[in-house]
Amino acid sequence: GRLDAAVLEDGAELTGLARWDAGRVSVTRAVSASDRQHGASWAFRRQVATAQVLIERGLAGVDRPYIALSGGKDSLVLLALTHDIDPTIPAIWADDELEYPETPTYVPSLCRDLGVSLRVVQGWARHAGWFDPWRKQPFWREPLPEMEWVGERMETWSVKAGYDCVLVGLRADEAAHRRQTLRRLGAVYDAVGGQRRIWPLAGW
Repeated sequence: GRLDAAVLEDGAELTGLARWDAGRVSVTRAVSASDRQHGASWAFRRQVATAQVLIERGLAGVDRPYIALSGGKDSLVLLALTHDIDPTIPAIWADDELEYPETPTYVPSLCRDLGVSLRVVQGWARHAGWFDPWRKQPFWREPLPEMEWVGERMETWSVKAGYDCVLVGLRADEAAHRRQTLRRLGAVYDAVGGQRRIWPLAGW
């Protein structure tokens, strides 16, 4: 059931392609010798340990945290790290409609495989300066039956829904404004509205 079992199922001899079939999803990963070397390095272990400390420190004193899951590589790492510390923390996926074709099946299948509770809500934030999810019909694709139509951004909806902490798989080197936020507030901070935000992968 662990995330790395999908990649490392055959143990140390696996250096080519690993295929994982979960429901209708088929994910192929390449695991090279250099990947294994990096994974065993002191620098990488320090990164993981730092992320775990940030998660544990950030979760102290909160009652209802959630993992912001997108299905991308960073949020999957965050999901695995957080699940190791507290497997009861749920994930929330804001479905942005214009997703990769595999994502609507992959995200729920992944969470089922790991035993993570998943809540699917309507994405609302504008993308690429032009796309507003789930506003105009016909949609790019059909929504999942379980999707909740929230009608607002996750930042405001999640606070109203009672979540007092969110774990986010953002890295500082992805954008200048994220680096500025980290310098100003740190990797664990309380945002407007009182919701705590944790960026365990900020330094990755």
